[in-house]
Amino acid sequence: VSPGVLDCARLQRQPRERRARLLRHWVRSAGQPPLPAAGVQAIERELLPATQDADAQFSWQGVRIRRWRGHLYLLPMALALPLDWSVHWDGSSPLALPDGGELALLGCRRLATPVQVSARRGGERIQLPGRSHTHALKDLLQQRGLPPWQRRQLPLLYAGDTLQAAGDRVIAAPLQQWLDEHSAQLRWIPGAA
Repeated sequence: VSPGVLDCARLQRQPRERRARLLRHWVRSAGQPPLPAAGVQAIERELLPATQDADAQFSWQGVRIRRWRGHLYLLPMALALPLDWSVHWDGSSPLALPDGGELALLGCRRLATPVQVSARRGGERIQLPGRSHTHALKDLLQQRGLPPWQRRQLPLLYAGDTLQAAGDRVIAAPLQQWLDEHSAQLRWIPGAA
């Protein structure tokens, strides 16, 4: 597991006093502001016992600790693409995203047709390869295990009003076919603090 992640089960096996020291050391070693006593208490009371579907988190001084799928994540407060952000992109060079991330086309000089890249707004639907109907993007991202905070960073690629891809995590049938024919792929690197 990465440095900004703690396994809840392993942490809970430690005595309570040791957990507090481990949490403070974890935050300090990541170069973040000291975890206040209220943070240790909130983690003990709300985050560690939270259910899998709960959105349990504690925030302080521009940082937050969030529980998701049995782990604690140390994250910056606001890491998301601006809702009004949108650009045309032809894939000829990597696209720098407003959150510090990047979207790139690998294995090919450029896309056949430029796309509009924008932030998620909610309610998007996409047609997957081999399917005749569309699926809710939200459900697909949950099924694929993309953390909720990264879903807000995910660049969407559109051809007109049709969603072609959500970063490199979900790709619509027409774009996937084109990528396969050209031995190409999309690569999305989310921004990080």
